[in-house]
Amino acid sequence: MEQNNTYVLNPKYMVKPDRNRAIITNRNSAPDIDGFIGFVHPLYAILLSLFDGEAELSEIVLTASNLL
Repeated sequence: MEQNNTYVLNPKYMVKPDRNRAIITNRNSAPDIDGFIGFVHPLYAILLSLFDGEAELSEIVLTASNLL
């Protein structure tokens, strides 16, 4: 992965909080990913949410290190 590139979590997915975990699921507008649901640790969900397509990888690494 290049530090100066921008990466994005597939926009057809969304991350939602669920008690002591997070859910990754498809958006309602993505029927081609029918019924997908996955559970991740909240820390991983926070890290995945940083990949929004607006920040370069080097900025994401800095933000993640400040959060942790």
